[in-house]
Amino acid sequence: MTRSGATRFPLVPRQMHNAGNFIISLGQLTPWLAGEAEGLGVDVFPGFAAASPVFDEAGAVKGVRIGDMGVLKDGTQGPNYTPGAEVHAKVTLLAEGCRGSIAKVLIQRFNLAQGHNPQTFGLGFKELWQLPAGRVEAGLIQHSVGWPVDRKTYGGSFLYHLDNNRVYVGYVAGLDYADRASSLSRRSSSSRTIRR
Repeated sequence: MTRSGATRFPLVPRQMHNAGNFIISLGQLTPWLAGEAEGLGVDVFPGFAAASPVFDEAGAVKGVRIGDMGVLKDGTQGPNYTPGAEVHAKVTLLAEGCRGSIAKVLIQRFNLAQGHNPQTFGLGFKELWQLPAGRVEAGLIQHSVGWPVDRKTYGGSFLYHLDNNRVYVGYVAGLDYADRASSLSRRSSSSRTIRR
């Protein structure tokens, strides 16, 4: 997209290939886990954040340690202090994002970044919009790339159509962009004319 139009790509950029991918909304996953998964024997621990990975004798991940409770602002143990418990499982699934605290530990410990392309980081926003009836096609995913970023910057928008006439609207820009503010100030300072 540009400010005044759009250009069709002959090929879809690799970041936009979604074949085989699934978008999972935590807002919808959590209620499902509480109902369906627990009925199948899955233990769900809402309200507790994992603080660190736990390893078995062979060095494999066997679970996570829950964060300590009752810690005061200064980091000391308060009167209601309870040390974090360990949760062990046959399978430990991390869903904290690419730079989560546990993911960073595992990436370093198991050298998971070796031989792979560097991660692409971005900054974005997402809003939940309620739309009039008839404008949402539940399950539809729409992406765009481009404007308002320039042609040298990776960025784009997304629309995730949900149920009940709701849609997630968002925009993400890659953090590898050129610092336009400093390049503009360099250009303007080099082209200044002194008048007397």
